[in-house]
Amino acid sequence: MSVIIAGSFTVLHEGHKSLFSVASKTGEKLVIGLTTNAYISSRKTYSGVEFEKRKENLSRYLDGLGVDFEIKPLGDSIGNSTTLKEYTSIVVSPETYANAALINKERVKNGFPALKIILVPFTLGEDLFPIKSSRILSGEIDKTGKRLTPVRVSVPTSNAYKEKAVRSHFSKVIPGSIVNLRTSYSLPSDQPFGEDTFSFARKRASETIADNDYSVALENGLFSVYNGLNYLDITCCCILDKFGKISIGTSSGIPVPDRVVREVKLGKNFGDAFKGIYGEEKVYSEGGIAEIISGGTLKRKGLFDEAIRNAFMPRLNPDYYLKN
Repeated sequence: MSVIIAGSFTVLHEGHKSLFSVASKTGEKLVIGLTTNAYISSRKTYSGVEFEKRKENLSRYLDGLGVDFEIKPLGDSIGNSTTLKEYTSIVVSPETYANAALINKERVKNGFPALKIILVPFTLGEDLFPIKSSRILSGEIDKTGKRLTPVRVSVPTSNAYKEKAVRSHFSKVIPGSIVNLRTSYSLPSDQPFGEDTFSFARKRASETIADNDYSVALENGLFSVYNGLNYLDITCCCILDKFGKISIGTSSGIPVPDRVVREVKLGKNFGDAFKGIYGEEKVYSEGGIAEIISGGTLKRKGLFDEAIRNAFMPRLNPDYYLKN
């Protein structure tokens, strides 16, 4: 019985080693489909290392693991995985899971039992992106995932407190990040309601990602509860990265006075409506309306911090968010 793994393994990095570590624990023989030079040329955007050199490096590493293995040339994405009964399982990353599902479909069609798919999460670099050979070859990271160039972050806002919150969070999560304010974006209105709040945040992020690694957008909106009898002001955070992945998070909800809701529905934004009704001058201070309503126990920057923190959760703990 054998477990199969496939890949180019152009640069043997920590992500690859994680795959082999999991595969070796099955106790079965490892059959590695090592992609040919021709296959790499047709599928990859970077120049590959010659097949024999990759095979030599891989063999040396697997010898060190003390496992029984065989390396076979792989000229396409399936090879002989759909026609051999001796294969019992396949080890994949989230990137190659779909191909494993396709292999199983063909195996069943050919009268063979489906392979057990062993899904191994991505190994992340310091920048919270998967470690990949292409990123190593470009000089962005090293084999361990250490970032070699600064992480660049766009913050689409004219609100200095939002920028401050993003800058503070990245200084803790990805130290050394360069955070830049971006004010060139367009929104349908000044005050979103409900799900439009997420759409506005995503629009801010997508219009300012440019050549940055991340774009982090914060948007406040009014959400109805109890069939519209009450409204909460909630900060929504959308984090968009250069690979197109989006993660979202929200803050706690702040109860909005009915008088303010009525004014907002007539076209005013939350801050102006609150200031006009109650005459509060600190509406746009760091504490904001949250500080006024809470009697000083909460500041709006704390709500920004909370939304950003929550949006980062799927990036910090991706194992819990794998999608099959």
